[in-house]
Amino acid sequence: MSKKIQDENGNTFVEVKPLYKRWWIWVLAVVVVIIAIAALSGGKDDTSSNKNSTANGHSTTDVEKGNSKNDNSSSNYLTIDYAKVPIISEKDYKLSITDNSWNSAAISVSNARIVKVEPFEYDSQSGKKAQGLVILHVSVKPSRDLDSAYPDQSTLITSDGQQVDAIMPSIKGLTLNWGGEIANGADKSGDVVFPIEKLSTVSDIKSLRYKFSASYATDDYDDENYNHDYDMTINLNN
Repeated sequence: MSKKIQDENGNTFVEVKPLYKRWWIWVLAVVVVIIAIAALSGGKDDTSSNKNSTANGHSTTDVEKGNSKNDNSSSNYLTIDYAKVPIISEKDYKLSITDNSWNSAAISVSNARIVKVEPFEYDSQSGKKAQGLVILHVSVKPSRDLDSAYPDQSTLITSDGQQVDAIMPSIKGLTLNWGGEIANGADKSGDVVFPIEKLSTVSDIKSLRYKFSASYATDDYDDENYNHDYDMTINLNN
């Protein structure tokens, strides 16, 4: 409440309190300070968020170089017959191997991929499971018409003594079931997949022996060259 003051002449005056003595001024000041602190805190959070979103540098890993991989994350898998099979580790070998032992066709192997996976059933009839896969990329370049060339229906012997036949499931990203008749002048290539039942590490396999047959049609009964058995040894530098 304002205080009334009367001077010596009988005049009455009302004493006005200074602003700093009014309670609502202090309440308003406190509110303003709280709002200012909240605004500053929000700005710091934004700055912190921006800092956290910046990229961090690191030395390039083998995985990023494409030399080898060792990652069992959910995004690292093979899609085999529409099922996701997790990859535990894998190793790629860039190759330059050509077999010219038969003058009717040259066979080249440009890549060998050794993959360790979570065990999966690769043969539903026998229930057999594989711990790994060997995937070869093979090319056939004939110099005459071949009526039978099946690099994808072949046999593999590993350096640790496993002998397996190629399989042709549906695997996303691979070209399978590509063998058959191959005409002169064609350059046909695709992938060949072998299940490996026992595989502790991808470095266990030091070499591969790759075998398949090819032939051409002929009416010459004396032609003993119409058929050929390819037998290629592939050494892997671990």
